[in-house]
Amino acid sequence: MSIYVPYSRRELINEPRVVFLGRYRVEFKAFGLAEYMYSTPVVIVAGDFQKFSYYREFVVTLQRYRPVVIVSLPSLGSNDQRVANLSLDKMAEILKLFLEHFDFPRVSLISMSLGGWVASRFCYLHPDRVERLLLAGIARKPRKSFCLTLEESVRILAESDEHFADATILHLFHPRFWSAQEDGEPVAERVSGASYRKLFRKQIAQLSDLQKHCYRDNVQRLLADRQTDSLPTVKTLVLAGEFDHFTLPFESAEYAQACADGEFAVVKNADHLIQYEYLDTVLDCMVRFFGGKSLEGVPGLVVGKDAFEMYLDKRTSPRLKLKKSTAWLCSDAGQFRQTVTVRDINYCGGVLELPEESISLNAENNDLELFFTGMRLQFKVVLFDLEARAVKFLFKHVDIDETRRFVHALEDPSHFVSKKKRKGSHSAA
Repeated sequence: MSIYVPYSRRELINEPRVVFLGRYRVEFKAFGLAEYMYSTPVVIVAGDFQKFSYYREFVVTLQRYRPVVIVSLPSLGSNDQRVANLSLDKMAEILKLFLEHFDFPRVSLISMSLGGWVASRFCYLHPDRVERLLLAGIARKPRKSFCLTLEESVRILAESDEHFADATILHLFHPRFWSAQEDGEPVAERVSGASYRKLFRKQIAQLSDLQKHCYRDNVQRLLADRQTDSLPTVKTLVLAGEFDHFTLPFESAEYAQACADGEFAVVKNADHLIQYEYLDTVLDCMVRFFGGKSLEGVPGLVVGKDAFEMYLDKRTSPRLKLKKSTAWLCSDAGQFRQTVTVRDINYCGGVLELPEESISLNAENNDLELFFTGMRLQFKVVLFDLEARAVKFLFKHVDIDETRRFVHALEDPSHFVSKKKRKGSHSAA
């Protein structure tokens, strides 16, 4: 008897089907048309906070060519079964058990954001089970600032649902959404994906305690993994948003370049959640890639050599210098107050220079605030890479209105000037 059912909106939003594999519960939906019932299926591995209904357009489009299965592994997607101590390898093994349970000899995989690390590891461990792999928002070796951002997100989640929701939106969407206003209406509310951002923020702010624990588990699972050479050997397409500042385009480019058979493409003007901002472009990529066709000519896409040359060494926010570089670094608890020099800055963070005689700082301090001279701006920051007198820092963006004021300030030439970047260099954040 076939696992597949005809697609309908009701079937997509109904309670998921469930299979128990030992003590692990896997939720899934499986759709297919009769004429493609025996074609290689596309299996979508859901990532954090991604419900089955979010993949509606994926299913509607792809089912015209092959069956489509959406899988929520424990702690991922809509599956709130906690698996706190499982590694990425073990998560990949649960996916293998699922495919064996339904006798799938070979599949193609799609996964985006945090779920992509599980799909990638599965392809590394079981290349004979995978025909093609499509990933988005992934890195071979996540940079230190990315890891710190995830660690801070867990701390924020423990403190405030609202701050966590704002922080999630502010990290997944580029600061250009919070810049100019016209007629009193923020540009962010009128560009592609605005309605999704509102819905996504509302969902994040209403996470259950169990869902919060699952998110923490997934973050710890990723941060604990150090197998940077566990790359897929199957045909792999890595998509990146041009303005993604969560997983930066150059990280996705390096990942694709390190794969045995990797292809890299950039979705113009998109952020981390490319599938919601430029859905038609993503769907066109999927159909062509799984059909073995070239991605050349897909509207809004930069592919091949051009993509590597343009984005292999590019950050998404320009480095700026303050005209008044003196600032105050203070402890929220009132333990100290230190004059510092801000070498450079962008939306994500920057570099501080400490005076020769400075108060001892350490990266474990989580209550630091930075006050800018001549501006009514203050931000909580986290320090890292303390080296001699130079200290890198990240902003803790947790309030949309405050962040919008900051972005406006960054665009003000009376406070900031552009800093030219040396070829081949990377910024701090």
